[in-house]
Amino acid sequence: MARPVKPLASSNWHMTKDERKKREEAEKALKLKANKLQPPAWLTGPAVFIFNRIVEEGAKINLFDNLDIDALAKYADLTDKMITLKLNVDKRGFTLCDDKGREYTNPDYTAYIAIQTPLMKLSSSLGITTIERLKLALKKEEKPANKFVDVLQQAEG
Repeated sequence: MARPVKPLASSNWHMTKDERKKREEAEKALKLKANKLQPPAWLTGPAVFIFNRIVEEGAKINLFDNLDIDALAKYADLTDKMITLKLNVDKRGFTLCDDKGREYTNPDYTAYIAIQTPLMKLSSSLGITTIERLKLALKKEEKPANKFVDVLQQAEG
């Protein structure tokens, strides 16, 4: 099975200068604009604030483009719902009692737990988490010069 193609910034295998140049040109051609990063109309209330805050912070490092709007909106909406569920759980507790005095798990708590997985997946895929951004940043850092490689390159050219 073939390996998935990685962006040049996160690739860690050896490439010739020509290969690297071709990849840079191909990625540059695929780079999209980020001029329409506005919350969709269906997003309401605090979710709009969350959306705008993430876009504003991400713009500082060119993290998002126009195709990320849907994923950002889903993330903002899920975050808003998670906060609402958390407030409900804090107010009513983890367990509730029915008419006969039997305890059962608060449905808001169950939904709060269930929403965590898709929220973390979205934040990871969008690069919102610090860990994901660090992975990109570490790949972009230039590796220290290898004297052996320098000698071989001088011998070839």
